[in-house]
Amino acid sequence: MNQDGIKAWPNVGDEANIVLLEASCSAEAVARRAKRAAVIFRGNVVSGSISSFETTGV
Repeated sequence: MNQDGIKAWPNVGDEANIVLLEASCSAEAVARRAKRAAVIFRGNVVSGSISSFETTGV
């Protein structure tokens, strides 16, 4: 949200790019060379897999 309380992102039509890492905390992900579990580019998995990240309903 921005300073006025309006949603700033994500918006419909925004590119969906993300890198999923195997790390125990954000510091480990930033400071070390964490293993990339999956790379999602423009909404498509282009490397790795997200099957281990899917929710199990627990």
